[in-house]
Amino acid sequence: MTMTMAVTKRADATTRAAAVRFDNVSKTYDGHHLVIDGLSLDIGQGEFLTFLGPSGSGKTTSLMMLAGFETPTSGEIYLDGAPFTNVPPHKRGLGFVFQNYALFPHMSVAENLAFPLEVRQVPRASIKEKVERALTMVSLAGFGERRPQQLSGGQQQRVAVARALVFEPSLILMDEPLGALDKNLREQLQYEIRHLHRNLGVTIVYVTHDQSEAMTLSDRIAVFNKGFVEQIDAPRRLYDEPMTAFVAGFIGENNRLDGELTTLAGERGLVTLSGDCTVDAVCAAGLAPGARVVVSVRPERMSLGAREGANTIAARLEEQVYLGDHLRIAARTPGGRLVIAKIPNHDGLPALSLNDTVNLSFRPEDARALLLAEA
Repeated sequence: MTMTMAVTKRADATTRAAAVRFDNVSKTYDGHHLVIDGLSLDIGQGEFLTFLGPSGSGKTTSLMMLAGFETPTSGEIYLDGAPFTNVPPHKRGLGFVFQNYALFPHMSVAENLAFPLEVRQVPRASIKEKVERALTMVSLAGFGERRPQQLSGGQQQRVAVARALVFEPSLILMDEPLGALDKNLREQLQYEIRHLHRNLGVTIVYVTHDQSEAMTLSDRIAVFNKGFVEQIDAPRRLYDEPMTAFVAGFIGENNRLDGELTTLAGERGLVTLSGDCTVDAVCAAGLAPGARVVVSVRPERMSLGAREGANTIAARLEEQVYLGDHLRIAARTPGGRLVIAKIPNHDGLPALSLNDTVNLSFRPEDARALLLAEA
């Protein structure tokens, strides 16, 4: 079996008791190539955890194993401390929300919501009350008699969410639930889902490839790449303190400056970039002098002009775009790297011309040196 890097350190769900635990879970379809490699992570009670990553990274397969639609090749999944892997999907008691809504077209909205209650043999007297309460949660009170085809896409997705909530599960799985909606509606429903989560305290595991969506919704995000989790952390830490070059490049916009780590003192080191410029940066754990690294700097952390105590790179201006609240510039470094900077429009912006030499500066604490081999 072809092995890739496995996650060996468990990513704990902050201080919350674990609702779900993946314990060294791997998955292969052909017996040779692992699509999930040694996944170990805890999901806290009441947490909103998002599986984020590019297509083929393993995020959906992990969710499908949790749902019971796929079986791990090795390892174990636990729910509330009990082994869960061999429990069939219909006995797991989970709520599901999928991109295609999966509503029954021949049933009314109320009947769609009543169905999971009837399957669980909830007394008929309670079903109507629970259905009405669920519809109110998603702002669809009064829509119970309509058929799914009489609703907009956003309304159908609200019904799908209500159906997942109606029998009050402790865990809800959402697989790209907003992917089929337009941008404005998607953003609106993101905040509605976030509001529901905060009010109900239910545990949600969410899959998306949309970084902005993950940042908006999540308590923590697990960033998948080639079958394992590169980093699992709160959105702010993923953005400000990426642990790998992949995470730095995948989460938000990022400048990548290749070079070699020449000296190391504590968490800080000097990196000689292509073009013989040296910069001071915070270094990822495990780096040693001589390592090939990429220095990650966010565009909004770049400033025009030299600053005391900051790194400065002289570059040739190739493009500038005025965007009202900021000026976006692209400049070429001596080593041939294109660097993007976002200059805020606080007190007016400087007059620049193409091919001007501009000094771009950034603080050492805003630069992170990460192992280049992990990019």
